[in-house]
Amino acid sequence: IPAVEILFFNSVGALVASFATLRYRRIAIWGQHRRLLFTRGIVGTLGVTLYFFTLQHIALPSAITLHYTAPIFATIIGIFMVAEPVSPQQWLFFVLSFVGVVLINGFALTDVSWYVFSGLAGAFFRGLSSSIVRRIEHKEHPLVVTFYSYLVTVPLAGTYVLYNFVKPQPQDWIILATISGLSYIAHYYAVKA
Repeated sequence: IPAVEILFFNSVGALVASFATLRYRRIAIWGQHRRLLFTRGIVGTLGVTLYFFTLQHIALPSAITLHYTAPIFATIIGIFMVAEPVSPQQWLFFVLSFVGVVLINGFALTDVSWYVFSGLAGAFFRGLSSSIVRRIEHKEHPLVVTFYSYLVTVPLAGTYVLYNFVKPQPQDWIILATISGLSYIAHYYAVKA
């Protein structure tokens, strides 16, 4: 199943759950900072799509290592977006982290390098998404932020799926539903944190 299709099915279930939760808790779904919420939805969609894409094309440890560089990007972007201070020790750890990524993934430019680049690009977009959340953290409810992510992702990923649909096998539906439920819960608590 293509990465974007996985993201689509993940987001459809999470969008329904998110909407239902907002309605149940009587929270206004549209929020006050729509431009930032939509922007976060777009960059978050790009980040997750590139992460799933990378997972499908390189070794799992390498893909996860690349994914874990997102906090580095979030911190660097946060310097400019929310005036987040960074200590000298943090810069040292950033350098060490990137050296670790290079050591794990190698120095040579090969076909795999493009997947490494897509993993880093995904981490960058996830870092940008986190910085946007940081900017609106006290202004929007975490459920609203989560809702917008899926509200943006469903039509973006759905457009791709409309033309490139790969029919999941019966057992795939169970896995897709599980991914959707667990990622919705994880996403909500990540935004809340």
